[in-house]
Amino acid sequence: MNSTETDDKATKHITEIHLQIRILVAICVLIYIVTAIWVLLRSYYFTTLNLDLSAILDPSFSAPTATEEERRLNLLERVAPTKPFITWWRSIQTEQSPLKEYDRVFDCAICLEPVSKTCPIHTLPCRHVFHNQCLETWFLNYHYTCPLCQKPFHVRVERSPDTAV
Repeated sequence: MNSTETDDKATKHITEIHLQIRILVAICVLIYIVTAIWVLLRSYYFTTLNLDLSAILDPSFSAPTATEEERRLNLLERVAPTKPFITWWRSIQTEQSPLKEYDRVFDCAICLEPVSKTCPIHTLPCRHVFHNQCLETWFLNYHYTCPLCQKPFHVRVERSPDTAV
């Protein structure tokens, strides 16, 4: 064998290695994309299935109708009933609570405004508190998780009813 044939074989071998690397990278990228799509679809499926929204949500709607909004708000109301802040605040207080004397302790994480004792609120199962209107708008924009901790609305948190987050 002369040096030209050796160089040709080495070049072919390097070309084959480069091709194999490109194929391997393409397969890895494809697996990554398929996995990402699967995770997104799975989370969407579980959220709509567990919230029983499959009958309510229809992709053909460009804007929700009044009856659809009412049904969805009723669903939110079942998960996180509306109540006055002061009622909720008094229900979580204990004799030794260091926050007992404060009138305003929380800010709504959606609008960043104070939650005063006259505000109607929603308390999610994760114990996060939001203005009534803020959480309803959040929910009607197809968000089904807590804006703070990202837990789905339907999950029950194993906590004492006397604690708040």
